[in-house]
Amino acid sequence: MNTRVLIFLSISALFHSAALADSVMLFSESEAEKLTYDEVSFDSIAPGINAVKMRGTSSSSNKINGPIVKLHQPKLDSSKGSNHISVETPTPLHIQFIANNANIDMESLEVEARKGIFSKSLTKKVLPYFVNHSINIEQLNIPSGNFLISILINDVEGNKTIATYRLSVK
Repeated sequence: MNTRVLIFLSISALFHSAALADSVMLFSESEAEKLTYDEVSFDSIAPGINAVKMRGTSSSSNKINGPIVKLHQPKLDSSKGSNHISVETPTPLHIQFIANNANIDMESLEVEARKGIFSKSLTKKVLPYFVNHSINIEQLNIPSGNFLISILINDVEGNKTIATYRLSVK
């Protein structure tokens, strides 16, 4: 009987640990205070930021060379601009990186939140969930506020993509 209880408790702890592993706190409340924009500033400066910038050598100026950043979840809120995301926390995060002209340089991923001269690297938080050219987090916890999040990824030829999103968290 004691062996069965011990096995049950061990299995329960294992499942509980696995569930917690899929819950990620993006940054602390104090970091959020430094990174959040007030509504007026967020509405006035953030819409001018391009959702995706791609750089690299090209024979045609219309050709995109860098990897493609495809945001599956959360969904973009097109009513507030092409790069705006409105969420409640926690939210799932699923981003896919698609090779374009060359293989993706898996070591080049950089994710950061920024406001003016202050920035916070979020790469170490999401890196464990960067598998098979995707970031998959079941429960991403983010303090409430308005944030600017940038994702940078290169391919092995040095072509760079920077995707910047305006994130409103309630």
